[in-house]
Amino acid sequence: MKKLREILNLGKYLLFYTLFSAAINGCEMQPDKILSDSSSNSSHSSSSSSSVSSSSSSSKQSSSSSSSFPSYILPQLPSYPGANSKIAFSEEDPSNKTIWTVNSDGSNLKKVYNTPHLMYGNEIKLGDFSPDGKKFIFATSNKIKITDLEGTVLDEFDRGQNSRSEQDFTWTPDSKSILYGKYVDGIYKYDLSDKTIHEILSTSGYTYDHNPSMSPNLESIAFVHHEYGSEYTIYLMNPNGNNKTFLTNGSSNYDEQLCLTWLDNSHIIWKNTRNEKIDYYDISNKKLTEVKLNVPFSEIKLSPDKGTLSLYNEDWNIYFLDIADLSKGIANVYSNKNLVGHRSDMSWSQDGNYFTTFREDDSFVPDGKGSYQWIKGDGNNVLEIDRKDGTRYKVLEKKDFPDGWTTNHSIDEVRWNKQY
Repeated sequence: MKKLREILNLGKYLLFYTLFSAAINGCEMQPDKILSDSSSNSSHSSSSSSSVSSSSSSSKQSSSSSSSFPSYILPQLPSYPGANSKIAFSEEDPSNKTIWTVNSDGSNLKKVYNTPHLMYGNEIKLGDFSPDGKKFIFATSNKIKITDLEGTVLDEFDRGQNSRSEQDFTWTPDSKSILYGKYVDGIYKYDLSDKTIHEILSTSGYTYDHNPSMSPNLESIAFVHHEYGSEYTIYLMNPNGNNKTFLTNGSSNYDEQLCLTWLDNSHIIWKNTRNEKIDYYDISNKKLTEVKLNVPFSEIKLSPDKGTLSLYNEDWNIYFLDIADLSKGIANVYSNKNLVGHRSDMSWSQDGNYFTTFREDDSFVPDGKGSYQWIKGDGNNVLEIDRKDGTRYKVLEKKDFPDGWTTNHSIDEVRWNKQY
């Protein structure tokens, strides 16, 4: 009898604990919702269901940090259906940084370069694929390396120390040369044909000339000149460094990379994240149009068809802005709820309809109503391809990496070859 009472008391305790937990974590008593685009609801219903089942334990583990927020589970992703092309990306873990290449269908994953973490400004940084789609560049602590599409190093040259970002080196539009800036040491050009380095602009004093960008017709180079850290001036000059012409000036974050980008031979855009704006400059009319966006962003990328500008940061969302609106000074920024989440970088496809990106499994993101929602990944995806409409496709999963993938790993930069 005493044993029976103990069993009954234990049952009462378990019932009380269950009801109490339900009151505290009420939203978790409801079935998890699936965040999915309308075009894939029917075709992926079975995989989405399995994602809910496999994620239930991880959802419980994170309940203490997300119980007061609505929770969503992202569905497992289908493979990318488009034409196959090459993607390069850099992976970080606590000790190393590694450059990989992979086909857009997830095949032929290859480790290209690996190095231990070094001091700020001296780590490897990705450049981009050449405009003709035949080569790729990246920077190490003191060199710029040129590879073929499989990652074999074809050439390299000294670039000096302390390059601040990938925007310190870039291809010329004809794929024949590489422009690069040296911290407090001017702007240079490397010719691939005769493997020679030419100084284009000499820097005097503690100034920083960087982000060189050549016009599509190869007749002008735009660049950023920083003094005292946050005061910048934008100039034009001839390819040989002559005829330096003032365009405009302003203030930015300290030594900020402004992402100077040519729309055509007469128009340039750049970012100013301190003021959450995009600047649009008409060279022919010497007119500056400042477009205040009122959305947080740290990076911009122009689609190859030059029709859309993406804006994103590492914490929340990715936004889009049509260049036709930007030229009119209209800040018509739009997004898609399926694309929210932590991302470190993105790179457009040739047609401007897709982009490749990395997004972490779990993220708190704004819900647009003054609160946040908890976005849970399916726990597998590492690299993916997305559409602006929110449709998502897988490229690589954690299991695809030969050395394994843990929560300490992340993707820092990603580039997509624009030529198929």
